[in-house]
Amino acid sequence: MKTLACCTPRQSVLDGSEDFVVNLSSLAELTESEAIEFLDSNVLTSGMQDLVLQSFDRLAGGPSRGIFKLSESMGGGKTQSMIVAGLLAKFPSLASTLEFDKAPVTVTADRVIAFTGRNTDENVWVAIGRELGTEFEPTKAPSEKQWAKLFAGKKVLILLDELAFYLVHAASQGSKDEGERFSNLVAIALTNLFGAVRDHKESATTALVVADLQKDWEQGKEDLARIMKSNLTLGGTIQSADNEMSKGAVSISPVDNSKDELYEILRKRIFRLIDISDQEKKAIITAYDKELQTAKNAGLIERALPKIQEELKVSYPFHFSTKHLIETFNDNPGFQKTRDVIYLMSSIVRAVWGKGEQSQTHLLSLASPDFNDSKVAARFKDIKRSLEGAMQTDIASSGTSHAEALVDETSGLSLPAAKWLFAASLSEVRPRGLSVGELAEYMAGPGVDQTKIAGAVAELYRNCWYIDQHKSGKYFFNRTKNLNAQLNSYVQRCSVDDRVSVIESKLAEMFEPKEK
Repeated sequence: MKTLACCTPRQSVLDGSEDFVVNLSSLAELTESEAIEFLDSNVLTSGMQDLVLQSFDRLAGGPSRGIFKLSESMGGGKTQSMIVAGLLAKFPSLASTLEFDKAPVTVTADRVIAFTGRNTDENVWVAIGRELGTEFEPTKAPSEKQWAKLFAGKKVLILLDELAFYLVHAASQGSKDEGERFSNLVAIALTNLFGAVRDHKESATTALVVADLQKDWEQGKEDLARIMKSNLTLGGTIQSADNEMSKGAVSISPVDNSKDELYEILRKRIFRLIDISDQEKKAIITAYDKELQTAKNAGLIERALPKIQEELKVSYPFHFSTKHLIETFNDNPGFQKTRDVIYLMSSIVRAVWGKGEQSQTHLLSLASPDFNDSKVAARFKDIKRSLEGAMQTDIASSGTSHAEALVDETSGLSLPAAKWLFAASLSEVRPRGLSVGELAEYMAGPGVDQTKIAGAVAELYRNCWYIDQHKSGKYFFNRTKNLNAQLNSYVQRCSVDDRVSVIESKLAEMFEPKEK
């Protein structure tokens, strides 16, 4: 049965030089050969197809609406989608190299204008106007009519990214009054631009693609909401621009996780080659199915096996749990959706291949790497900082953590079980963690004695300082310590005669009143 050795990671993944951040401002400089290279490394998602089909229909004078809002958080494929649309508008013949379900209309844009809010040294309406052959006044926002006049008789594709960042930066310029005035001017210029594209006949062949203002913030929409609340003028400005943008806009999600597009993206971005036939893949699925059936017969797992089989077929070489677990922490503040998932899985691949463990396993999961690997640990800590203590104390401490210390007496199950529970505890919302049945499903595989999983979990709960159990039965790692486990670990180091005095001493220490 083939192992992960049949997968060849990209060299940039192995040496850590991978860069999955794409910059919209570089679009204008890309040559056709560079465009071909970019498109070759890209996965054409259903959201990208929708964007290209509808925006190109608009450019060709079709009935499609003019504004397309990419409704996804930072790192969720928005910029990637914009660049794909921009490249195909510049080089329409390249559309034939991509596997569209339905070929887009062939149209060449007269102008492809890209603006990212990171270009804070530029005036957004002046920059767009200059691309269209006019010089707008930097101290006066253009009207809808002025915008519409520039679009008349032209096929124009406008791509706008990270406008929330631009508006927040605009509000910080100069004195408070100066900042408010400039951010208001930006908002007026943008709302008039949106209105011109949406409502004026001169703009019939103009398409505007823009990232959702409320979600387009690196630290997460909650942090943006906090900023908007702390500055009511700025908050009103962003809300006004977002409302105008959303009127009649076509909302598109770049990556549709319900269609397993995440796995397609991970395979293409991380691996150069996956050398496995359908028959060999079927052998792996059959082997896992056999172990899952054994667990099912023992009453350890509840999910229907055909469902798990289907998930494994589409997820390979990734474990079928990967998408589900990632979905639990995808909305954590600061986590940049697809982009950070690729970085996380790249660090896992680098750790597994770095230790030569690809020949010892068949599927790649969030529990595959050694959490003592500093790069892997850093990725997980970035997802949920409050669990740093749990990782260092209970899972990864160069062989001395609680889970590592239990490996021999749990038939090697304590450490992988702890890593699975940790991966399922990264969400900021409840319920977190896994039940014993869910853990048995995830840990099932050749060579795993599933009858001992419940015992391994019991030992972890008894010894790990940060493991807790929800009333639903799920075990999870918490940011606060488990008092019983702490006391148990102290007691185990003592003689029978000393245990009572040690417990009394530790309880007094733990509950000693402290001034705050």
